[in-house]
Amino acid sequence: MPIRKQTKYPDEKRREGRVEFYAQVILKAGASEIVTKTLAQDISMTGIFIKTKKNIPVGQDCDVEIFLKGASSRVLLIIKGKVARHTKTGLGIAFNGLEVDTFFLLSSILKNAVLDPVTINNEIFPFE
Repeated sequence: MPIRKQTKYPDEKRREGRVEFYAQVILKAGASEIVTKTLAQDISMTGIFIKTKKNIPVGQDCDVEIFLKGASSRVLLIIKGKVARHTKTGLGIAFNGLEVDTFFLLSSILKNAVLDPVTINNEIFPFE
């Protein structure tokens, strides 16, 4: 399983529950394609941070392909997003929306990985 742990950052402004994970990620943005198998800093229901030295402009639309591999299965998540920020260590991608199957798979992964699954439930179904 690629999930490591729920991340907590002391000066965090974002409210979404996030987890570290290890997966092969392909980021396609314009004419650029970044293929990296790396420890992503984190993933949430609203975005992902990908460690890379590539610099793609903030606001650039992109597709994120995340390959997950278990003991007996493999899953490919394809998510549309936009570069939200870049740092010297990587790129923050905000998801533009999730297909229904991707939504449920990602929410399931996050619920099983976080220390407080109620937090993820509240992000997924804020009206409850």
